[in-house]
Amino acid sequence: MFEQLKEVISNQNSSQEEKEIAFLEIQKNNISTRNYNALRENITSIREYWSNITTARLTKIIKKIFNMIPCEYETLENMLNVLDDLILWAEKDNKNLLRLDLECKRIYVYIFLGKYHDALVKIKDIAKDLKKFDDKNNLISLYVYESKAFYKIKNPNRAKASLTAARALAVSTYCSYELQAQIDLLNGMYLCDERNYKIAFSYFLEAMEGFTIDKKCEFACVSLRYLILSKIISKNQNEIEMLFKNKNAAPYSNDNLVKLLIEIGQCCTDRNLRRYLSLMENNRQILESDEFLFSHLGYLYDILLENNIIKIIESYSVVYLELISKNLNFEVEIIEEKIRKMILDGKINGILNHSDMSLILYNNINEHAFEKDCLVQIEKLKKICQINKS
Repeated sequence: MFEQLKEVISNQNSSQEEKEIAFLEIQKNNISTRNYNALRENITSIREYWSNITTARLTKIIKKIFNMIPCEYETLENMLNVLDDLILWAEKDNKNLLRLDLECKRIYVYIFLGKYHDALVKIKDIAKDLKKFDDKNNLISLYVYESKAFYKIKNPNRAKASLTAARALAVSTYCSYELQAQIDLLNGMYLCDERNYKIAFSYFLEAMEGFTIDKKCEFACVSLRYLILSKIISKNQNEIEMLFKNKNAAPYSNDNLVKLLIEIGQCCTDRNLRRYLSLMENNRQILESDEFLFSHLGYLYDILLENNIIKIIESYSVVYLELISKNLNFEVEIIEEKIRKMILDGKINGILNHSDMSLILYNNINEHAFEKDCLVQIEKLKKICQINKS
């Protein structure tokens, strides 16, 4: 079969489309058998049996080949060596645009493999070359990769700056639905980190639609998860059921994390903290696979615990920690630690009495009224001073 395909490629009477289909079929077999050396050799020696192939068609073929490659750690780690060789080959043959396209693919692999510092080192020089050749589409992708890398190394300001650059360029340039969806997804994530969950919702919705159009199902499902998360934390969990009437969301209703988030939303509605904690602990492994999701679910847990504590103590001037722990079905030690933090954060106006393990609450003073009263008294004192001077 493969000999016949090679004959199609080398046959001068075969059309360009026939040659492309035959070449891709051979590389598909190389990928499935993990024969990356053959893949590299076939690409670098393609002109030996397909002499009239254009650089544009070759770039298109390489893009299709990379779309065939599964997003698995081991596979992409092997592809890194292939990319290194292909970049050297393109550079040697003065195929500058092809080289830059391959460089961008290598950055993507770096990000996937968690080699964020390696990615950031390469991005700076590649960005200069992309600007020189006016390759705006790859430049947008590069800014998105840069934003992801900075976000992963906990540099949110640089991550937002890179995303802003990508958004600004995307306004004046056509980019694929997938690329625009990547921008929307990151936008929503950064808004969530700023606790703007209501605004983030619309970005996740746009991202889900964009990924669906370009048939990137995995990313569309991630967008839906974050969309549900933003609904729960913004106290709109009653709207979650309506989401699945959206044709883009319906296919992912049986996703494990989606079902788990729906359960968590129900816990929030019922104010069932014990059930919430149980879900988090029993599904810790799957939740920790998504660092963003796990972080915000931890934040949601803190909010629920604080709100439940405040609801219990608001009618008391003195309340025993044991009473709070019984009401919430938590150990006294956990309640004590949480209340201590709430006092330090100014969320509770009171002190802990360790002699009898009680919380003594003070009446909240209306600070604005107090300040206003002080200013009135100061003005009166000024008038008295002026009378005495005269």
